[in-house]
Amino acid sequence: MELLLAIQKDENSVFGVTVPAIEGCFSWGDTLEEAVKNARDAIEMHLDATLEIGGEIGIANVELDEVKRNFENAHFVFIEIDDRKVDRSPERINISVPRFVLNKIDDYVETRHESRSGFLARAALRTISEESDIDNTTHAPA
Repeated sequence: MELLLAIQKDENSVFGVTVPAIEGCFSWGDTLEEAVKNARDAIEMHLDATLEIGGEIGIANVELDEVKRNFENAHFVFIEIDDRKVDRSPERINISVPRFVLNKIDDYVETRHESRSGFLARAALRTISEESDIDNTTHAPA
């Protein structure tokens, strides 16, 4: 998916970036290239955080002419974002697990009025998050 960035720079300031299609998504950089790179990172972090808390991804359709009116003297750049990261469409997959594990999962989700699929997705996301935190701590510079 393509997103429009509005980039502004005042004298003696950094390049400020606004993502008009995503409310509350901003970034900056010392150079234009750094500003665009940081904006891409900000978009991905914003979307990841929104999904993590169970929020709805709000990406508005924006018209270039309207954005130009709202951001006078700005430069505009389109960037490509991998929309697979925000696609909430369910997808059927085929997995194999030992029957006793499946029975434990089913017993667990039944008492919590949850679906097997929802539980597995939640457990996977939690594990990925926890292990990413451990990897970041382990590999942090000293």
